[in-house]
Amino acid sequence: MLTVTGTATITGATVNVGIDGASSPLQAGDAVTLIDAGTLVGLPANTTANGQGMQGVTLLYDFDITTNGNQLLATVSSTGVTPRVKALSEGYLAGTAFLNQGADFVADQGIAAARQARPGTGGGIAGFAAVGSGSLKHETGSHIDVDGYTFIAGAAFSRAFPASELIFGAFIEHGEGDYNTANSFPNAASVHGKGDADYTGGGLLARLEFNETERGHFSTEASARLGKLTLDFNARDLIDALGRRAAYDSDSRYASAHAGLGYVLKLNARSSLKLYGQYLWSRQGSDTVTLTTGEPVKFSAVDSQRTRLGARWSRAVRENGNLYLGAAWEHEYDGKAKARLHGYRLETPKLKGDTGILEAGFLLAPAQDKGFVLELGVQGYTGKREGATGNLRLHYAF
Repeated sequence: MLTVTGTATITGATVNVGIDGASSPLQAGDAVTLIDAGTLVGLPANTTANGQGMQGVTLLYDFDITTNGNQLLATVSSTGVTPRVKALSEGYLAGTAFLNQGADFVADQGIAAARQARPGTGGGIAGFAAVGSGSLKHETGSHIDVDGYTFIAGAAFSRAFPASELIFGAFIEHGEGDYNTANSFPNAASVHGKGDADYTGGGLLARLEFNETERGHFSTEASARLGKLTLDFNARDLIDALGRRAAYDSDSRYASAHAGLGYVLKLNARSSLKLYGQYLWSRQGSDTVTLTTGEPVKFSAVDSQRTRLGARWSRAVRENGNLYLGAAWEHEYDGKAKARLHGYRLETPKLKGDTGILEAGFLLAPAQDKGFVLELGVQGYTGKREGATGNLRLHYAF
């Protein structure tokens, strides 16, 4: 690092080691010559001192500072990944959290919009659109706060059978949001990150509704989505020796699907109770990014698998209005963001856990089987996901 032709006095010197993140990582036993002098005097001559160094913002090194003749050496005694880089995976997992909000919207508001949109006589075509927004906190071992909106628009078709009616729809979707992450560590400084995320894609949905009986009727439904997710992340607390803040940009593909089964029980002429169960799956594809500090990080694909059991009470209000209240329990089985850096595995944040959901809304249909239908709704979450979302749904049948 430094060549001195004469005498180098190192008494009282402080040694700090900072390595560019793009460099090949050092291994235990590797030595760096810090000073090569004509004459080296002062401590740690004939002694050993210890120090730490950092490569970029990710790799930690322990060094033995020693002398060898007139050379001052830093020899690597151990290597490892700082636990603070978990924040990098936290940012990637925010993409899955946001995609899941879109999946919920399609499974609920998308299916409902397509069902409500189709002409009541069976057959035909109808356009529909819906927009939702929300703010949710996701517990991951630390936490991610996601704020955003999602929009879908599509066309619905229907076909009547002797004992049932099939409703089928195709749609496009787009979502935009921003997020914040927070990570705390027992033996290291906390890390706060933030970023933006957006996705664009499309999909198909279907619902098979069986004919009503005196007591109620069954229904089954499904949807599938494909598209592209773009997100960026930066951490104001991860700064390398050159003063660069760690950040990255990511592009990945996403896919999701859901299937559900429900039964609507007639309570009286104006009220009913729907009991339902859903399975929801989504995948955020893998990606390899390069941090602004130079390190390559490989993120594995993130899979989310959830089940939801719920009930929704509804009551006809006035001539064309409908009020509903509901509650559900959701369990996430997976949702792990795995990543590797220079051969090291980073700590894994995850979405796994239970969430309780309460909802309320009002639907207004001004004209029978044609024209605009409007729905306003709100959902509250507690548990693994905390916060609220809202939705506005429109469709126009023609």
